[in-house]
Amino acid sequence: MNAHTPSPICVSPPCSISAPWSPWSIHATHPRCRRVSAGERSGNRVRPRVSRRGGCDVKPATVLGTTAATAVTAFAGSLASREANSRWYRSLRKPSFQPPAAAFPIVWTALYADIAVTSAAAIDELTERRELGARRKYVTALAVNLVLNGSWSWVFFKAGRLVPATVVAALLAASSADLVRRTADAVPLAGAAMSPYAAWTGFATVLSGRIAQLNG
Repeated sequence: MNAHTPSPICVSPPCSISAPWSPWSIHATHPRCRRVSAGERSGNRVRPRVSRRGGCDVKPATVLGTTAATAVTAFAGSLASREANSRWYRSLRKPSFQPPAAAFPIVWTALYADIAVTSAAAIDELTERRELGARRKYVTALAVNLVLNGSWSWVFFKAGRLVPATVVAALLAASSADLVRRTADAVPLAGAAMSPYAAWTGFATVLSGRIAQLNG
């Protein structure tokens, strides 16, 4: 390995993600706790930059910010989703694999809580590593994802545009997969915990596309 290439270093104690004030919590370890730059090397020994917090615990301020962002997204989407009770939506032909209506609020509540905690863990980890460029890109990717998330309901329910809604859903699915990748790069456990979000948005794209096909 090139002497100037940063290498991942595991420090003690192991990192954990703990958010007792969230709807659910994660406690585990992962090996990629820190990246040490060439400037932190001394001879053949490496002196890792140890977190003053002793790990990668999610900061309350960070998770409050991501929770606020997801809450705004959920609220914006819910305003348009009221049209799910409209005569227009009830008249649409729907595929046999569409979940029951009661499943959607349950799934989305869990996913929004998931996004809030896992994205906060990634942001804090990147901040702790002082990878500020990667942190800015992550926050931008998260913001784009939430905008797409909230937009779908307005295109589908409020505007009644089935094909454009499928396009938005596909963009959201791609954005969600990218967000999971970025999260996993920062905190592997958090990336794994966020993966159901990418899976669900992929399923939502298929569902939206099928509804558009049936009612074209």
